[in-house]
Amino acid sequence: MSSFQPIPISKRARLKQLRFPTEPSEDLAYFCGLMAGDGHIAMRESKADYYLTIEGNPADERELYSQIVCPLVKRLFNIDIQPQMFQHTYGIRIRSKALMEYLTTQLKLPKNRKYSQLTIPHWINYDNRFLINYVRGLADTDFCLCFKKRHKSVPYYPVIIGVSESKSYLEEIAKTLETFGFTVSRHYDYRYPDSRLKAGYYIHHRIYLYGYAQLKKWMGTIGFQSPKHLNKYEHWRDVTLTTLPALKPNAKRKEARGVPTRPQNSGGWI
Repeated sequence: MSSFQPIPISKRARLKQLRFPTEPSEDLAYFCGLMAGDGHIAMRESKADYYLTIEGNPADERELYSQIVCPLVKRLFNIDIQPQMFQHTYGIRIRSKALMEYLTTQLKLPKNRKYSQLTIPHWINYDNRFLINYVRGLADTDFCLCFKKRHKSVPYYPVIIGVSESKSYLEEIAKTLETFGFTVSRHYDYRYPDSRLKAGYYIHHRIYLYGYAQLKKWMGTIGFQSPKHLNKYEHWRDVTLTTLPALKPNAKRKEARGVPTRPQNSGGWI
């Protein structure tokens, strides 16, 4: 994969010592995954308004922004920023014409209405390391890790769920996961009631990864960096599995053996 092309930047951007990576990297791929999930790039030339936002749920994603997103933005672009509370969300907002042009022209990220344009940038498909980090960034923002009771007294059965408004994009993600050996269940064109909309509903698309083996493979291949997902996984591994009432003859226990632990470096997975 060739280097990215330099872009012209203003005197103001130079004074701020903004930095734009010239080579693809795992950090850059992870950032693009975050943008595909909870990110938005707005470029309104007529109003000279250029900014990006990455915003999540203030109830359980504050650590993601303070511990992961803001240090990543500093490493990549030399931008010091602190997360903040918006009206109903929590995250970051950056105003910079040079940065928006870099993200859209060099990294090929969509601007304005992203879901009609969303796709995995072609430079990420050149290297499985980039793909893994891209999917991890997407999963940290737009995927859910949950545990079902499945007729037991405690929620023990793992399910990873990916959601998107774009069917074509989610299908691209599903096919990518299948190339890594995952079994993906697709549930597209779901109608969810919403009285605020003229149609009375909105359409979402979901993919599912079911079971112990899938979760074990996910943690060994993709992993999470989101503290929300990691904390939920670790509680399940350390508490739920050890206190689980006896299941049918050891079948599930055998399947659950060897779930990987969280390494010291949360960016690398075993």
